Amino acid sequence: MKKSKIQIFRLISQIFFLILVTIAGFRHQILGGGPAGSPPVDSICPFGAIESLYKLLATGQFIEKIDWSATVLLIGAIISTILLGRYFCGWICALGTMQELFGKLGLKIFKRRFEVNAKLDKVLRYLKYLLLVIILFFTWKTGTLVIRPYDPFAAYSHIPAGFEELWSGFAIGLIILVVSLIASMFYDRFFCKYACPLGAFLGIISKISLFKIKRENSTCIHCNLCTRSCPVNIEVSNINQVDSAECISCLECVSGCPTNKGTLKTHIKNRAIKPLTIAILGVLIYLGTASIGHLTGYWTTNKTLEEIATTGDKLDPENIKGFMTLKEISEIYKIDINLLYSELKISKEKVPENTRIKKISELLGPSDNKVDEEVVRETVAKILENKK
Repeated sequence: MKKSKIQIFRLISQIFFLILVTIAGFRHQILGGGPAGSPPVDSICPFGAIESLYKLLATGQFIEKIDWSATVLLIGAIISTILLGRYFCGWICALGTMQELFGKLGLKIFKRRFEVNAKLDKVLRYLKYLLLVIILFFTWKTGTLVIRPYDPFAAYSHIPAGFEELWSGFAIGLIILVVSLIASMFYDRFFCKYACPLGAFLGIISKISLFKIKRENSTCIHCNLCTRSCPVNIEVSNINQVDSAECISCLECVSGCPTNKGTLKTHIKNRAIKPLTIAILGVLIYLGTASIGHLTGYWTTNKTLEEIATTGDKLDPENIKGFMTLKEISEIYKIDINLLYSELKISKEKVPENTRIKKISELLGPSDNKVDEEVVRETVAKILENKK
C-alpha cells in the first residue's frame, strides 16, 4: 500500500532524530564531552529532567550527567503533548523509531501483526506507570540515576564504546534493548506499551491534551483498517473519539482511512486541523524549543572542560568525568602530572597521559590498583587539600 505524504514526512522526522541521537552517542564515546565532543545522552533525553527535578528544586543542581538541555527538551515534549498528544513518542523518540523499524521488518517476515491477549495486555499497560513511580522514588531518594544501567536508550548510545564497556556498564540495559527490539518484530512498540517511563509521564499529560482524533460514523465504512494500522492497538473503528493515553499521535489511522470523506479528523480544541499541519507543527515546536534554549543560554552542553569542572566559582573534583584524560585533569586542576600518577599508583608506560579515565581499567592488569572515576576524584581532592 502506497504511503501517504503524512507518513513519509513522519518517517523522515523519525529517521532525522534517530540519526541525531546516534551521532551524539558516537561523538560522546569517541570524542568525550566538552566543546570537542557531545554530552551524554542522559542530558538530551527529556526523562533526565524528570529524574533530576527533585534535586534541582532542593539544591539548585542537577543529578550528574543531566543538564538544562534535558529540561529544555522536556518543556518541548510537554508543550507538544498538550497541543498534539504524545507527538514526541510517535514522531521524535529514537527508541520508539527503532522499535517501529523492527516492527516493519517483522511484518515483512511474518506477514502479520501479533497481539497480546486482551486481558493480559490491559494489565501490562499499567506496568510503565508503576515503573515511573519506582524510578522517580529511588532516583529522588538517592540523588543518582538509578535506572541508568537498565536503560536501553543509554545502552544504545554506548555501543560505539565497544562491547567490553557496553557490557560492563549496561549489560541489563543492552538485554532490555535487544529483547524490546526483537519483541517489537512480533508486538508493535513492545517497550513503549509496557515499560517506557517517559511514555507513562507523557501519557498522563496527554489526558489534558487539546488534540483529539474524531471519527464520523456516518461516512465510516467499518473496514477496521484504522484499528489494524494502530501501532498501540487502539480500537479506533469502535469509538467516536480517541481519548486513550496510549495514542502516540502517529496519524496512521487518519492517513490510512480509505473513505476520502474526512471520516477521521484531527482536532485541536474542537477545531479541525489538517493532519499535515499537525505533523509540521509538532516538529517546529520541538526544534523551536531547542533553538530558544540555545539562544537564551539554557542549552549548556557545549561547556569547556574548565566550566564542567567548576561549581560556583571553584574547581570541584566531584565534577571530574570519565571522558576526561589524565593530562586534562592535570591541566584543569593545576596538578603536577607526575604527582597524579604517583598518587594513583599507576605508570605512564601502562597508562599514557591521553587516556580517558573510563578506559584506565582496561589498560591495567589484575594486580594493579583499581582506578575509576571515583578513585580519581578522591585522589585529586586529596592532592588539592594537601596543597592548601
